[in-house]
Amino acid sequence: MSFYNKAQGDISIAIIRAAIVSIADWRLKVVQSKHADDRRNSAAADILYSLAHDEPSAEKVAQLQAGCGLSGFARDTARHVGFSVFPASLDEFIELVIESAAASRAAREAVLPNREGE
Repeated sequence: MSFYNKAQGDISIAIIRAAIVSIADWRLKVVQSKHADDRRNSAAADILYSLAHDEPSAEKVAQLQAGCGLSGFARDTARHVGFSVFPASLDEFIELVIESAAASRAAREAVLPNREGE
């Protein structure tokens, strides 16, 4: 892997980790204060903090591209952790982010097809 590709992967992982920690903090500070009786928020925050400290495989890092709106997809995915998705590793979380981005692209292309050549 070239230095450039490694740097891109490092940036992508940093973006994903920042999104994960941001949602974990949000779950503990904001959501838990409004919904103190819902224990899923603290459980979700625990899962998220664990994911943020996990190391992804080289294969998952290679699948990521720096930038590409990953932060939004990572934040949206992180909001579901502990409620509708339960990734056991950062690799599983990254796979969910990649799937979310691909589904979004497919939906966008279905509505706004590429009209080159018309």
